[in-house]
Amino acid sequence: MADVRSLRQPHRASSLPDDGGKQPWRFVRADEDPFAFAGLWEFARIAGEDILSTTIIVGEPNPLVGGVHDRLPVMLTPAYYDRWLDPEKTVEQLRAMMRPYDPDLMKAYEVSRVVNRVKNDTPDCVQPLEGAR
Repeated sequence: MADVRSLRQPHRASSLPDDGGKQPWRFVRADEDPFAFAGLWEFARIAGEDILSTTIIVGEPNPLVGGVHDRLPVMLTPAYYDRWLDPEKTVEQLRAMMRPYDPDLMKAYEVSRVVNRVKNDTPDCVQPLEGAR
């Protein structure tokens, strides 16, 4: 991460939603409160065109997610929200926040493939799949 230009300059953080994969799964905090991903954004003007780009930082999965996927977006604990957004933080201080989220604070379950279609914006997208493991 130290080679990432955005982290050498005052950084800009963002929180972005995740989308599904093959068999859709829902990963949530155990208390079902919202969470934030560690992200960066950058603005540039290139050839007179304004460009806004964003990225989510991914890392090693925790044991809960590792059974489904080989990486996990860095989820920030609420205690880190303001710290992540602080442009005065050093790369080392930011890196200390980028660790797998505690799996004991999460739960996961399979959901219907209805979630794989963007036009489907219904509660069915997040309901546990009947007969799932």
